[in-house]
Amino acid sequence: HLRECPANLKSAYQAWYRNLYDASIRYTDKLVGDLLALMRATGIQEDTVIVITSDHGEHLFDHGLLGHGMSVYEPLAHVPLVVRVPGDTVRSVPQVVEQVDLAPTLLQVLGIAVDPAWQWDGGPLGGEELAFCQQGPRESVRNTRYKLIVDRSTGTEILHDLDLDPGETTDFGPRQAAIRTALQEELHRWRSSLSTRFTPLRVTLDPDEIERLRALGYVQ
Repeated sequence: HLRECPANLKSAYQAWYRNLYDASIRYTDKLVGDLLALMRATGIQEDTVIVITSDHGEHLFDHGLLGHGMSVYEPLAHVPLVVRVPGDTVRSVPQVVEQVDLAPTLLQVLGIAVDPAWQWDGGPLGGEELAFCQQGPRESVRNTRYKLIVDRSTGTEILHDLDLDPGETTDFGPRQAAIRTALQEELHRWRSSLSTRFTPLRVTLDPDEIERLRALGYVQ
């Protein structure tokens, strides 16, 4: 077990693992660059909406965790998002956004209306002041500065000030009671909306499918 390794071996292993992760990112960057270069060479870039994002981040030993699928901390929840629409001005959006906003936004760009029958949860990117995240019993709600994390399996609740504590190590709840209460109410409202908006589908999976999902971190 890594926790039982001598400090020097533990440090070396962590550095090796981070280097592998950095190498995979560099390889992906090259492939994306090759694709964009091809699009420029063929002239289709100026008639194409380009979106670069990720479904989740990765814990690299922060909070004592490795991998993904076990928290709602920023290393997992805060992912890259680049959207290029031909003719638009390059700018950075300061608001928090959610991935559920991507599909409605892209349809809006293409002039296609969202059918209410689809029951999509999302709207234009940058149109909300809050972002929600859920992984199993762990839930979070955040604005541009504060983030409330609730673990329903343990009953714990922590408010983080991401400006002062980007590593999410300190509970600011006792010092920011009003903000904590406001985010509690928003999280409760969001949770209630999920329970009434959708009807769960019954899905049957064979053991091999369950193991593949578990390997990806989607099944505990």
